[in-house]
Amino acid sequence: MTKIHLIKDPTIQAANDVPKKRNCLRCNAYFESESFGNRICGQCKSTTAWRNGVAFAPGTSSRR
Repeated sequence: MTKIHLIKDPTIQAANDVPKKRNCLRCNAYFESESFGNRICGQCKSTTAWRNGVAFAPGTSSRR
C-alpha cells in the first residue's frame, strides 16, 4: 500500500506556489503562469471552444 504525503500547512504549500514560465497544456506555447494550478495560457482560454467547454482534440490547435 502506498502512503500519500500531503502538505497540511497552507503557508508551506503557498511558498511553493510561485509564478513562473510554463508550457500551455493545450497549445504547448510558453506563458507566464500565476501559480502551479494555471496550466492553460490566456490565448487558449480566450477561445470560444474553451469558454463553451468543448473537448480538446490533440493536433487541432492553430498555435505552435
